[in-house]
Amino acid sequence: MDGKTAFANILAQEGVDVVFCFPNTCAAAGIRPIISRMERTAVNMADAYSRVNNGNKNGVVIVQGGPGIENAFSGVAQAYADSSPLLMVPNHPGTRRHGMSSDFDAARNYQGITKWADSANHTDRIPEMMRRAYTQLRTGRPYPVLVEMPNDVLAGEISEEQFLYQPQRKRRSAGDPRDVSRVAELLVNARRPVIYAGQGVLYAEA
Repeated sequence: MDGKTAFANILAQEGVDVVFCFPNTCAAAGIRPIISRMERTAVNMADAYSRVNNGNKNGVVIVQGGPGIENAFSGVAQAYADSSPLLMVPNHPGTRRHGMSSDFDAARNYQGITKWADSANHTDRIPEMMRRAYTQLRTGRPYPVLVEMPNDVLAGEISEEQFLYQPQRKRRSAGDPRDVSRVAELLVNARRPVIYAGQGVLYAEA
């Protein structure tokens, strides 16, 4: 299979039913594309999708490389500030163009507003890169992650033997039992308790 098919199959295995995208790059394999006229808007819609699903389903944004991923920057920065889990997948003209003066290095420039950002440099690494991306999305505090997919990587071939992918489980951390007991005791004994909590309570299904 080619890289595009492998990528789409991984999204399907991870339960992705919609992708938010710019017209230049749409998903296939039965995954519904929601088209946006502007990359920032696509990010905002994916951000909202993650939030209303309590992080159980993560918004996936697919945009073109260069100007597309540049225009998405402010939306991803907002999602990062609000701890919203997004999967950003920018395209790229090709691995041979990395480092050229006109090249926008998404993986490097997005490091400050993502939990993890990298670029796939070979077709047979697509499963590995997607595994890392989804592990980061589902481990610890939620933030956006980014994996860049160059054209030549998506056009290359990957054998069935190389395509080994298992959906990544959500990993949860737990508080110290003594602290949990103390908080429960305070709440039970409080006359007018007030809980000041953020979106993380919903993500944790607390």
